[in-house]
Amino acid sequence: METTDPYSPELKRIQRTIKRLYKRAKLRVDKQKQILADSLAFEKVRHTAVLLQANLFQIKGKMTQIVVQDWLQEGQEEKESKEQIILLDPLLKPHTQVAKLYKKAKKLQAAIPYAKVELEKAAQTLSFYEAAIKELDAISDQKTLEAFKIQYDLQEPLLPKIHTKGKELPPKPYREFFSKDGTPIWVGKSAKNNDIMTFKYANGSDFWLHAHDFAGSHVIIRPLQNQEISQETFAEAAELAMRYSQGRKAKDADVCLTQVKFLRRIKGAFGKVTLSSYKLLHVAR
Repeated sequence: METTDPYSPELKRIQRTIKRLYKRAKLRVDKQKQILADSLAFEKVRHTAVLLQANLFQIKGKMTQIVVQDWLQEGQEEKESKEQIILLDPLLKPHTQVAKLYKKAKKLQAAIPYAKVELEKAAQTLSFYEAAIKELDAISDQKTLEAFKIQYDLQEPLLPKIHTKGKELPPKPYREFFSKDGTPIWVGKSAKNNDIMTFKYANGSDFWLHAHDFAGSHVIIRPLQNQEISQETFAEAAELAMRYSQGRKAKDADVCLTQVKFLRRIKGAFGKVTLSSYKLLHVAR
């Protein structure tokens, strides 16, 4: 921000610090999303264990891999099969490798609830910094800067309240869900919280959903950078948009889908927006 006002050096210093913390938080979100994705793959690991167990007789000497017929591929007819390569550890006995795979699958499955909690914490931290950056960009005088410092409890060495030991995170304006592939989905808690979530916490590239012709919660899909959202995730988010709306009992309904960058606030009306571009998703129950 180019200015000669006396608060400018302090503002720039705070901006640099918050942006640095934001980058750290984003890396943590990416890491936790990968951990969750790995945990959700426990069925594939267990599937490999089943195949290897059924083909132990093929392992001879210190083989490093084995080619098996996979008769359990999802969506295949029972009579069909597909070849699969399973990598082997030549230093382990075949039965030990099978046991190791089963143990790994069990461990990954047990880690799913923990991974979801850790991802939620990381996403909340990231949202905290995103909101702080947006507010900093709008500051134009010393009085507003002082109010910001009080709000975020900024003390030397400029660490926000979120990192202060013994203090709770600020309440989130949304409920957080996860799609089957681990993508976070936010649902606003109230009209005011809809406004805060959509315009302070969400990014312009995030996907936004709302029940068409019904009052209800804003719904945000939070993709990772360059992540392609699956049709299943869109369907799950659309169902949440209907569930948290006045049309929750409707058998058939439409849900608006757009990105946050195509929204504009309606002045004086919390949670009400205009859309410059959108499409409709049909929800049938």
